[in-house]
Amino acid sequence: GCSSLTTAPELPATILADNCYSAMFYNCTSLTKAPDLPALTLTSECYLCMFYNCNKLKYIKCLATDLSASKCTYNWMAYIPIDSDRIFVKSKNATWPRGWDGIPTNWLVISDDVAEGLSSWFNKLWNWDWLWPWNK
Repeated sequence: GCSSLTTAPELPATILADNCYSAMFYNCTSLTKAPDLPALTLTSECYLCMFYNCNKLKYIKCLATDLSASKCTYNWMAYIPIDSDRIFVKSKNATWPRGWDGIPTNWLVISDDVAEGLSSWFNKLWNWDWLWPWNK
């Protein structure tokens, strides 16, 4: 398994194949930050069970705007805590469901344009890199 993985590899693909990242980080219980996911259109089962049981995960940036493909995010966030100190950054043009197939309940949701602005503002004032992990 990947229980000791703390840093995920970059996943820069903007065009996805079916099942491409399915179960990629399954049971990676030490992972705290997901790789940025820049693809706008998801494909069938592309993120299926991707972060299943990654129970230390605290940050995801996923810019997908088309989530219509079959089971594209099915159980991708299953067994992830629903604490309110976790952040999901999404495209301002995206509509995401809540729950295991979307954004976990209670996670803070921020659109990407707001996230970038807040990150710059806080870093200029206080250099709070710890608060805005996507700025690293």
